[in-house]
Amino acid sequence: MVESETISDQKSIIDKDIKNSGNEKHLTSLAPEIDIKTENNHNIANYFRHLDEGLENPSNHNIAITGKYGSGKSTIIDNYLNQRNKNDFLRVSLATFSLNTDRKDKNIDDENSELEHSIINQILYQINSKYIPLTNFKIKRPITFKIRVFFLIEILNIILVAGTKLKFIDIINKFWVGVLLFSLTAFLLINAWVFLKHVQFRNLKISFKNIDANLVDLNDNDNLFEKYIDEIIYIFQSSGKKVLIVEDIDRFNNIKIFQQLRELNIKLNNNGIKITKNKQKNWTFVYLVKDNIFAGSTDRVKFFDLIIPVIPYITTSNSALKLKKLFSNINIDDRLFDILGSYIDDYRLLKNTYNEFLVFQENLGNKDFNQLLALVAYKNVSPKYFDEFQNGRGHFGIILSKFKNDILTKQDELLTEKNQLEKKHSEAIAESEKELLMILFIRSGITSVPSPYGYTHVDIMHHVDLFINGSSYELTINEDRREWTYNELIDSDFYKFSIHNASGEEQYLNRLSQLNEKIKLNSNPRFKDIPRQLWDENQINDELLFALVKNGYIDEHYLDIINHSYGSSQNEIFKRNVYSEGKENVTQLELTAINQLVRILSLSDFYKPQILNFHLLHYLIENDYKDKLDAMLYSAMNSTDNFLEEYLNRYPNDFEKVKELSKDTLTLDLSKLVDNFNFKSILQNNFYHNNDRNQKIALDFFSARNLSNEEMNEYLSGDIYSSLKTLLIKNIIKPVNIADIASAELIGQYLDFDKILLSIKNINACLIYLNSDQNNSQQLTTSFVGFINKNIDNIVFDENLYKELYDLIVQSKDTKYKVINIIFKHYPKIYSKYNVNSFNDMSLQNAKILVKYQLFEQTWNVLKKMEKLSIPLKDIFSNKEIVYLYSDNQATILSISLLNSVAQTESGPEAFDLFAKSISNFQVNEKKLIDVFNNFYKNNKKSDISKFAKILTAYQDDHKPMLSYKFANTDANKSILKWFYDNGIIPALNLDNNDKLTIK
Repeated sequence: MVESETISDQKSIIDKDIKNSGNEKHLTSLAPEIDIKTENNHNIANYFRHLDEGLENPSNHNIAITGKYGSGKSTIIDNYLNQRNKNDFLRVSLATFSLNTDRKDKNIDDENSELEHSIINQILYQINSKYIPLTNFKIKRPITFKIRVFFLIEILNIILVAGTKLKFIDIINKFWVGVLLFSLTAFLLINAWVFLKHVQFRNLKISFKNIDANLVDLNDNDNLFEKYIDEIIYIFQSSGKKVLIVEDIDRFNNIKIFQQLRELNIKLNNNGIKITKNKQKNWTFVYLVKDNIFAGSTDRVKFFDLIIPVIPYITTSNSALKLKKLFSNINIDDRLFDILGSYIDDYRLLKNTYNEFLVFQENLGNKDFNQLLALVAYKNVSPKYFDEFQNGRGHFGIILSKFKNDILTKQDELLTEKNQLEKKHSEAIAESEKELLMILFIRSGITSVPSPYGYTHVDIMHHVDLFINGSSYELTINEDRREWTYNELIDSDFYKFSIHNASGEEQYLNRLSQLNEKIKLNSNPRFKDIPRQLWDENQINDELLFALVKNGYIDEHYLDIINHSYGSSQNEIFKRNVYSEGKENVTQLELTAINQLVRILSLSDFYKPQILNFHLLHYLIENDYKDKLDAMLYSAMNSTDNFLEEYLNRYPNDFEKVKELSKDTLTLDLSKLVDNFNFKSILQNNFYHNNDRNQKIALDFFSARNLSNEEMNEYLSGDIYSSLKTLLIKNIIKPVNIADIASAELIGQYLDFDKILLSIKNINACLIYLNSDQNNSQQLTTSFVGFINKNIDNIVFDENLYKELYDLIVQSKDTKYKVINIIFKHYPKIYSKYNVNSFNDMSLQNAKILVKYQLFEQTWNVLKKMEKLSIPLKDIFSNKEIVYLYSDNQATILSISLLNSVAQTESGPEAFDLFAKSISNFQVNEKKLIDVFNNFYKNNKKSDISKFAKILTAYQDDHKPMLSYKFANTDANKSILKWFYDNGIIPALNLDNNDKLTIK
């Protein structure tokens, strides 16, 4: 870590550079030049001539030398007095200076009184007091050497005379005593004269720049020129002068003082001293003032007797040229000279700007000459605001704060627009891809799929889904027809060109490029980008500062240019923001002398959000400051400004240290990370917010890497977010065997997204998962049923499904009819058939399918269940089996159709006996009973059966049946005849001698 140099170190280096350079530069005096030679300067010679003429003319009592500030008025008068050896003038300078306090609250009379005091005071100190002994204005002056000697001699005389009279000194004779007495008397008379000459009765004390003069009535605010006019006239007349030069009186914008001076001038000249009989001494007042001191166009010419205008030496039109001359040996932009020249038209200001530039440059050693000159010039033009400006505050600080806030807002808007653009583009690609595939399938003639009912229906999306999930199809592309897979297609030029056009890829990339460029520029804002609107909104009318900032001559590092500090000025901004818990964004400040900064800041400071700075955190990590590092990382992790993300973008190698210190609790925003340097670790450890945007970014990360299923299992087998696992399985994983799935818990998701290769082996493997300890519900999952429903047409039954799987499939309410039909068509013969209890576990529709494939046991209970459910018995039972089961269970048939079916196929006595027992279950008007009798007759040709049919037919046709029939005495015949008798078809039945049944 390189520390900043101390001030003394910098100074010694600068001194060494100056010494070695041999180009020492010297400061330029701001005082007017007084050695301008008239022979070399035609202009100033003209001014001298005009002054000579003006002063020699006795009619000119008030002369004005006019011009704007800095035009050279003082230079002209100084050179004139110097070169003309003038000593007959008094000079008063009334310069005032702009303070931070407002002078508007000052009373005009008070101001006049102060000005008059100042004028009198300055005049008094320019006149030798011996010329004005009678003035009541007493001036304090030091006792001269001659006066001291005089008083010592006087004291010595007094001592000697006193000693003689008192006989202390006997050596002095009477002659010398007389001499001493005479001397003493002379001294006393002189003292009395001096006392009477300087006697005063009232005192007024005037103070001006630490010089005291005693006048009269200090607290009297009356017009002093009027009140003490006699005293003032005496002073002027006794001074030996005849010209009063008044400078800078116009700075007060006080016309009244001009009026009072004019009145004084008139009184002086009216009371002038006679030089000869026809000539008297006249006083001339020369005023150095600006042109616009009088408002009216005629006021000036009425007041002044002669006006000498001064053509300005410096104006805004030539100020830039003068600056270039001053800085001729320093590399400064011409444009900067032009800007400064537009605002500086005072030559002294130009020279002082040059002087201060040299001092700043020599002491700070700054090589950014353009910015240093801009700052120094601004300091001279606006000293009132420069102090705050130098400390990063004031109105410019307000603008900077708002500008930075606007930049942050704009950055958020740009990032939001970028995310929305990417999201819409992804959606457009997805929609365009499906539309492309649909059109491709239609052109290739793939438009229908088989229906379970024997006909076809259009389902192109079904094919599209299969194609995306790994199935290959024969497609026609550019008149070339061949087998294609999805992965082959998306790598083809045809796909890229089609998607590029359909999704507006070119417009997307152009807009994305524009946004990225704006984000890049916005992340590094410059002062010159501050809009004029911000200045206007905050009512800051600092045109020079705006021009310098807008043209790049004052930039973000201006505090470093004009300040001494340990480290850079950025450190001061940073500390101030921490201490005041400010809102300024200091994350990117380039701090120096960080070891001192860390030592100065307390531990509590590191828990503040204002502590967040990239350079500071990096320094703490590198130097392992335990407590303060933990505190700062805590602040970073609780920040809502994506500080950690931006930090890791700058220092990706610090990720492992940050991860360790955070104790695996990082939650990053993936959209703020500019590269994928640490993405693998971030995703594996869930170091990010689990939201849709981050999930999309994570998915894009994997998509771009084209990882194999084995490589993807490294992530899927870990603890990554389950939502991310779902996205990876859906969008990245290619169809696999069950054995290759990273975790059994994921099988359901693989099934949901058709990511399992279709095979009986994989389907059976799913059953193993279902029967595991993790899932013992003995029910098929929705995922499994959905998978089977979607893919039944593509399953190849090259081996047997597990028997238990058949059982679960037929019991599922969600399994499609088509699926049950196909699967049980391949029911292995080696598996046992379903018993009567199975009917309770399946739907009637599914039961009928099993009946269709004769997969139920042929038992009496099954038969009864089927009969109850109205399932045709003949689908599983033969008539012989039906007769057997009914007879064996001594039951009767309730269905006339079943009886008729048995009569058609069975001719044995068991069948007719069953019929005879069952006939009592039917009504006599049952037409189909006659068919049953006839069918039985056709099968066995027994005459008794034919007789029964004739009797029943005659009865149903309302004919009287023949009663001469005889029947064999069998149980079956008895049962039928009894039914006839009970229903009134025949009269009583008898048994004859031949053991025949006869009808009476």
